[in-house]
Amino acid sequence: MTLTLCYYINTSRKIQQIRLPNSHPSFDRMVFPGEKIMFESLPEDRLEIYTYTKSGLQLFQTIACSQLEVLPRTKSKA
Repeated sequence: MTLTLCYYINTSRKIQQIRLPNSHPSFDRMVFPGEKIMFESLPEDRLEIYTYTKSGLQLFQTIACSQLEVLPRTKSKA
């Protein structure tokens, strides 16, 4: 089981709740507008992003964690 480092930015104007439903231990965080967060996950996990609406918490988007993976820095050739 290899965990990867992931990076997410809340670019909306709303508070979001993000979850990794299949992670152990569970991952559930509040992310404020403009806030950046780093977390570890399995590459096959999916990040669920929820927003608060008048009718309650609603699923806004799901993103594959492989798309949020922080890539290692490569050395540039001079």
